[in-house]
Amino acid sequence: MNPIISSEIQTLFDAVVGLLGSGRPEGYSGGVPLFSNSLTEEQTEEIRVGLQTRLAEVADGAVPVVTVAQPQDENQAGVLKVSFLKIYVEELYELDWFVDVQGDACWYFKTGDKKSARQLADFFNLPENRGKLEAFRSESRTETSLLKHWLLQLRPEIDVVKFGYKSTGQMELVKSDILGSVS
Repeated sequence: MNPIISSEIQTLFDAVVGLLGSGRPEGYSGGVPLFSNSLTEEQTEEIRVGLQTRLAEVADGAVPVVTVAQPQDENQAGVLKVSFLKIYVEELYELDWFVDVQGDACWYFKTGDKKSARQLADFFNLPENRGKLEAFRSESRTETSLLKHWLLQLRPEIDVVKFGYKSTGQMELVKSDILGSVS
């Protein structure tokens, strides 16, 4: 790894750890500025991924997610938004398996079985996947359709039957809307 990139990751890591103090990181959300405004997109992405990976060391059961907030003008360096999110867990409720973040408004999922619930929770507790999931807005039909497509791609390994957003109380079936061709 480039020494400048490594140094930037270490500096940002130290800054976030300093901001966290001695408390649990779960629920923390804040921004840390990049120290250079001359970084390429590729370098910024390398720093984002490197910082997210390092933050797993101090996550203490939370999921560290790092995203890039673009500067307001070209003379400013970008900002990395750091969040430590509650983990997704699987639970049995009235003979059905669900995956969600307990107590929070979030996407939630009904799976076909316990194994699928465990695998889906593990999948969404990976920082890259969690960052993508958090970006989907429940009020956007387009984004809900994209999420459905993503869930369909997890089959047959993970059987997601329904999904929804907790605050709406509605769930949508996860099934392909595309009819197979007839030969």
